[in-house]
Amino acid sequence: MDLPYGRRGTADWGVGRGAAPRVHPDDGAPVGGDTSMPVFVLDEDEEARGRVGEILASVGLRVRGFSCPSQFLEHLELASGGCLVLDTRFKSMSGLELQQHLIADGIQIPIIFVSNDPDVRTAVKAVKTGAVDFLSKPVFAESLIDAVSMALVRDHARRCEESRLSGMRQRFETLTPRERQVMTLVTLGKANKLVAADLGISEITVKMHRGRVTQKMGVRSVADLVKAAALLELSIEGRGFSGRMAEPPDTWAIRNS
Repeated sequence: MDLPYGRRGTADWGVGRGAAPRVHPDDGAPVGGDTSMPVFVLDEDEEARGRVGEILASVGLRVRGFSCPSQFLEHLELASGGCLVLDTRFKSMSGLELQQHLIADGIQIPIIFVSNDPDVRTAVKAVKTGAVDFLSKPVFAESLIDAVSMALVRDHARRCEESRLSGMRQRFETLTPRERQVMTLVTLGKANKLVAADLGISEITVKMHRGRVTQKMGVRSVADLVKAAALLELSIEGRGFSGRMAEPPDTWAIRNS
């Protein structure tokens, strides 16, 4: 039986009266990833939704339940993390259609599909499109917890990488136009002498700019700078240019920024 619902047909497990007992992950609950992030459960079947919610709340997870895609989309915070346990069928759209909708909107939330009548074709399509797992109803507690744990680990890794990239972009934005030019040419493998010739400046000036670039970007070596440039996907029009360029065009920028 499902737990009491609040307004708009949503439910919260693991909090308040009637909630399933919470078990802290440190006490042996087999849950990985960031357990502070919510697990969204989207299923029209109230009983199935309640069972999933109780299983996940029993291992200390924050669970939010919804009965239809529109309710879930209204409450979804684009900047937040977490994962989604998603049924394959709804009156308004299929689970696969919602998955495609989320991808099109740039919402990278790991999905675990559940289905009353799973078929290989649907399962393969869901996983190929990025789903973490595809489970049959009624779900087994161990399989569900394992899948959600994997999804939360994946979500945590994604958010860490996004945070790292954001910090790198912010550091890159502190570089002057000339420092960006020097950084790009250095990461292309050009020696100071060639960089100086391309930019029409002295080799000593190039060394000065390189020192400032490494300091501002928080790196210690050219190898680290190359990794940063790859992470930022630095682009430059005419990467193969050569010859003296006293006033090079301002084309050094982060790709698609």
